[in-house]
Formats: sequence, C-alpha cells, structure tokens
Amino acid sequence: FDDNIKPNLKAVQSHLQLSDKELRKMMLDLPQIIGLSFGGDIRPKIILLQEYFELSDDEVRMMVISQPLLITKNINIIIIPKLKWLQVTFDLDRKQLMQVILKHPPLLGASLPYTLVPNYIFWRDVFNKIPEIEAKTEIIRVPQQLTVRHKKLRARGDLCDVKDIPRMFLWENPYALKKLTKWIKTSERNESR
Repeated sequence: FDDNIKPNLKAVQSHLQLSDKELRKMMLDLPQIIGLSFGGDIRPKIILLQEYFELSDDEVRMMVISQPLLITKNINIIIIPKLKWLQVTFDLDRKQLMQVILKHPPLLGASLPYTLVPNYIFWRDVFNKIPEIEAKTEIIRVPQQLTVRHKKLRARGDLCDVKDIPRMFLWENPYALKKLTKWIKTSERNESR
C-alpha cells in the first residue's frame, strides 16, 4: 500500500489540487482508482483532455471531480467524440461547451450512440414546430434531458402518444412520472363523462 497505492493517490491529489475530502469522495465513487497508475493511466488522460480542449487546471479538475469515471475511459475513443458531437450539434464554442459540461457532468458518462443521439432526435422531433436553431438552444439549455435513459424516455413518449398527451409535457416535467400518471387519470375520467 505505502509503496504503490499511496504514492499514486498522492500524485492524483497533488496534480488535481484535491482536498482530502475530494480525494476520499473520488475513491468512494471510483474505487478502481486504487489500481490505476498515475503516470501510466491517469495523468496522460488528464493531459490529453486538458490540451485537446484547452482546459484550465480548474476546468479539468472540476470535470474529473464531477465525473471521476473519466480517468478510466479511453479519451480518444469515448470522450472526445462525445464532446465534438455536443460542440458541432449545438454549435458551441469551447467556453459554452465547458459551461454545459460543468452544468451537467453526466453528459460525459452518457452513451453517445445509445442515449445522447437518440434523445436529441426525440427532443428535436418534439420541437419540430420551431426553427432548428431555437430547438437546439432549448434542448441544450436543459442538458439533463439528453442523459435520461432513452428506453425510459421513449416509453414515456409512447405512453403520451397512446393517451393523447402532448410530448411537450415530458419536456416541462422531465422526472414527473406522478404528474404523468395524474394527467392520464384525469383525462380518462374526463373521457368517461
């Protein structure tokens, strides 16, 4: 422990300027960090991420603290394509991209092909009556909507369709399954009258 794990953890703490509390949280959130080498596994990923997106030390620190899983991912294959997609799809400059990521770090953990892209298509369809630029602005304003499990989002959308509830209801009440159930019961009562 003292010869291998402790020096690695101290190097992570020093490089990211983490408090003892932040390091402890990172270890609890990502126990695999104990088995990673700072020089071989962690530092190169942090540097690549930082250089590619011209992140300040504080920006990269915030990203890693909020999404420690980042340091276990292949940055070139998983993270950079996701960030590029967000940047291109929503026409974000580097500063705007970082604001979105820091506002909702789970964007980095969501699957690009199975969550982000299908959810974007789902919401773009919901906003089909407004110009594309306005729809994109609205969608990225609430990035949490992009990270909902797509299967769950699609099921709720299908339920809205069956019950003749506008899908916009899901945008306005993203996690309100109780509200959706209440709406359905109310509409069923009104239909039976």
